[in-house]
Amino acid sequence: MKRRFCCGIMSLFSVSSFLFSQNSGVIQITTDRTIHFIVTDPQGRRTGRDPRGTDDPLVGKKIKEIPRANYSVNAIGDSPKDYEPLGTDIQHEFMYELYSPEGDGVYRIDCIGIKLGKYKLYVDMTSNDTTQVQEFQAAVSNIIDKDNVITYRFEYHGQPGSLITFEKVVTPSTLRQDLGNSFKLNLLGEQGFHKELTNILDSYERDISKKSAFDAVKELERFQETITKEYKRGTKPNDKRFITADAWKILYDDAQYLVAHLIQLPPKPVGLTVLQQLDSLKAEVQRQQSKKNLSGTILVKGLLLSLDQAKKQLQQADSAKAAIAVRVFQLVVDETHELTDALLEKHKPLPSLYVKDEAYVQLHYRAKYILEALPEPRVDIHQHRLQMVDKELQKELDALKQMTEQK
Repeated sequence: MKRRFCCGIMSLFSVSSFLFSQNSGVIQITTDRTIHFIVTDPQGRRTGRDPRGTDDPLVGKKIKEIPRANYSVNAIGDSPKDYEPLGTDIQHEFMYELYSPEGDGVYRIDCIGIKLGKYKLYVDMTSNDTTQVQEFQAAVSNIIDKDNVITYRFEYHGQPGSLITFEKVVTPSTLRQDLGNSFKLNLLGEQGFHKELTNILDSYERDISKKSAFDAVKELERFQETITKEYKRGTKPNDKRFITADAWKILYDDAQYLVAHLIQLPPKPVGLTVLQQLDSLKAEVQRQQSKKNLSGTILVKGLLLSLDQAKKQLQQADSAKAAIAVRVFQLVVDETHELTDALLEKHKPLPSLYVKDEAYVQLHYRAKYILEALPEPRVDIHQHRLQMVDKELQKELDALKQMTEQK
């Protein structure tokens, strides 16, 4: 019979470490051999290993500044019979006995690549008394290359009922890094596809340098739409232009993090059906009109009509046509907002038909949440827009466009 064994290269916690006080618990962070990581506590003290610039990256440079914290490199596997090869996995593990509320605050986890590959990171907070200190678990997957750094933020407040957050911290360079590593690992195909995505990120960063937040957001959304289209299309034999589920999720979530840090997004609906979300979106159109963030009787009528069409198609079990109607709604909101912005940049007075920033964010993203639950439209959406938009509304939009082109 095989036996499980675990041999720590560093000393393990003594048994006494697990004899908790009434307000204590243990943070355990675990990963595999692809990365080492360094944990920084709320006081700025660090513990972990840094593989960069060392003779042996697998061992790395030891850092031990946090009292009661331990970082170990463990071999975990089956104890083989004489004729079997030694089959082991390497596990990197951080353990810290935390006292709450003294140890509460923001913890930073810097994951540093030992080699190119995928990794998984597990965070587990356990307590001897959940009435005193609450528990928490999280698991994430990502990709990394040698000497790359990916940072996670873990904010812990141990008292029951307090907020605990765990998130990957994304910067523009993080998104580029993840895109490049996805290509290296063959998680997305064709150099031309990779170049197309890189060009979108170039445009995004130019907009950031110009402090054009909404333009930057639109480039990130174009990035998301491009990868989502290929992801939903699926991979066919000998297909050179593709993206796997793992790469799509990493890149989509990276872009969404950057969007959420540029503008304040409406919260995602929880527990609502698509029909209920459509009703909520109709109410939001009227709310934005009453707040004077959106104007134009013909515009409001057209937007509500698109949502009514989406509801009708859903009730007839045609989610594909419902998605088209919601996408047309979104295109009209986007175009009107873009034209409104162009007029404001030229210091021209607002016309009778407009969409201000707040209305754009609320309507565009609520529509996006609905579209995420519907199939990707497999038609020329702009052609459908021309067919579905009321002629009077299109006439108003054309007049608005002419106003933006005037000097």
